Amino acid sequence: MNIFQLVGIAVVGAVFSVILRRYRPEFAMFTAMATGIILLTYMLGALDKVFSMVDEMVRNTGVDSKYFVVLIKIIGVSYIAEISGEICRDAGEGAIAAKIEMVGKMFIMLLAMPIIKTFLEVCIDAISML
Repeated sequence: MNIFQLVGIAVVGAVFSVILRRYRPEFAMFTAMATGIILLTYMLGALDKVFSMVDEMVRNTGVDSKYFVVLIKIIGVSYIAEISGEICRDAGEGAIAAKIEMVGKMFIMLLAMPIIKTFLEVCIDAISML
């Protein structure tokens, strides 16, 4: 599926959601959520290509794979937090959306700590060699 098809699905879902919001507001949110789920389902198939490319990069660079795993987790958390926040915003819960995004940022910081620690250790080792 190409980007034009995915955008077409999104536009059709948005139009249905707008129409339903006028007559049946309770169904408008479900239409928006269903459209999002359909789009995400199609994109999950593309993740296989991403993971195979990451695996190839790990093998080619010789860098410890745990750093790539952490990066993939960070990217996943950011997408999950953003999508969850947008779903809450669509439901009219902007305050909850902001809190979800804040928790996502904090979780990303926690996930990044081992990489930051290793980076600082490498910097200290490099400085001590001078």
